[in-house]
Amino acid sequence: MNSLTFTATFDAAVYSGNDTFCPTTDCLIFAYQVTDTGGVAAGTGIIEHVTASNFANFSTDVGDQTLSTATSVFAAGGTAPSTVDRSLSGPGAVVTFDFPDATGGNSDLIPGDHSTVLIVETNATNYTTGLFSAIDGATATASGFGPASATPEPASMALIGSALLGLGLLSKRIRRQS
Repeated sequence: MNSLTFTATFDAAVYSGNDTFCPTTDCLIFAYQVTDTGGVAAGTGIIEHVTASNFANFSTDVGDQTLSTATSVFAAGGTAPSTVDRSLSGPGAVVTFDFPDATGGNSDLIPGDHSTVLIVETNATNYTTGLFSAIDGATATASGFGPASATPEPASMALIGSALLGLGLLSKRIRRQS
């Protein structure tokens, strides 16, 4: 990810499991981690906000997790967001993670730092491409994972259509016999 003021990398994963919204079925949990790899010019390079979008029409629970040991996808430790916010409506339904400045000032993820694992639990059961952005005056956006609505398969739609047609014909036949 490159913007006018910073460069960054991010890792993303989608996990299936039971969460707040799906106690008996498998729903998707989206996990992200961003690393600030540096500034484009001297004195720049901080990241104030990280967003994930494409969560419209889904229930979400958001937070972060600090890993004590690294995994194949995510690094251990990291800077935790100071606040997490989500838009409740709109076409993109965006989740925003804000980061604390290492010096106690404004929200910032400074060059060389990485975030904790940023987590979005959902009631989605399918996923597609979503958007992931890092912001500090300038914005860098990349494709990430996002939830997708379940779309019936054509064979399922044909089966439903033939069942409705059969019920209609049966209803007509019963009315004629009455």
